[in-house]
Amino acid sequence: MLKSIQPDVCLTFTIRPAIWGNFVTRRLNIPTITNITGIGPLFERNNLAYRAARTLYKFILKKTAVIFFQNTDDRALFIENKFVTPEKARLIPGSGIDYRYYAPMPEVPLAKPFLFLFISRLIKDKGVLEYVEAARMLKGKINARFQMIGPIWLQNLKDNIISLEDVRRWEKEGIIEYAGEQQDVRPFIAAASAVVLPSYREGTSNVLLEASAMEKPCITCDTTGCREVVSDGVTGYLCEVRNAADLAQKMEQLFHLSPEEQTAMGKRAREKVIREFDKQIVVDAYLQAIRSVIKD
Repeated sequence: MLKSIQPDVCLTFTIRPAIWGNFVTRRLNIPTITNITGIGPLFERNNLAYRAARTLYKFILKKTAVIFFQNTDDRALFIENKFVTPEKARLIPGSGIDYRYYAPMPEVPLAKPFLFLFISRLIKDKGVLEYVEAARMLKGKINARFQMIGPIWLQNLKDNIISLEDVRRWEKEGIIEYAGEQQDVRPFIAAASAVVLPSYREGTSNVLLEASAMEKPCITCDTTGCREVVSDGVTGYLCEVRNAADLAQKMEQLFHLSPEEQTAMGKRAREKVIREFDKQIVVDAYLQAIRSVIKD
């Protein structure tokens, strides 16, 4: 298809399209702009699949015209490992946020009692187990509910999978409420008092951007792709990675804030994402990159 179309430039996103798409564009001599949306455990795991992915990345990115990174940590890691040169590696604020679409919904009443909401694919790397364990610690201690939204994600490494049986067991224990996969999460965010995403690592978390834009305080991990969105003590709280006890402590801390303090935290969250993560910033960066590539 690319051979028949002969585009002036090709844009690739995420790991597989970046690798295989860039192989094709390299053969056809088509300038390519790649977006590294997040690297997951690319440098942490050392099995055959991840070693192969690192080798392929290093090979194909040498001929890539522009490489966008969604956070400074990923960019620094790729430069340090000589996958890219600093000149080609550019920074964008994630995928950006359409803050007009993700806006407060005053017509949706806040759920009672206090509702913590987790939204993500249900895999261990997103902090599902820590969220469930934190909820277990807080049950009976505070008057709150703990909801989860997201698909069961079996297309992952076996040791990273959360099964439907796991979720049903947690429901039966009365720890969490599972609302399945939702096409439009906005009413759920609007009804929640806070959004929780104890992810181990992100590119830039869309969930945190969306919740913040809807004026919800967020609790997430002090890690790549999360701490950029949430300012600790200002727009939400940061907890330690893989630490359910610390997560529970931050959730309880937020719970005990006055309604006025919670509202103020949410308003500051929206102001931050509008200022730093507006989707137009990403669009402008892409247009500039495309113009520079075509001009060259």
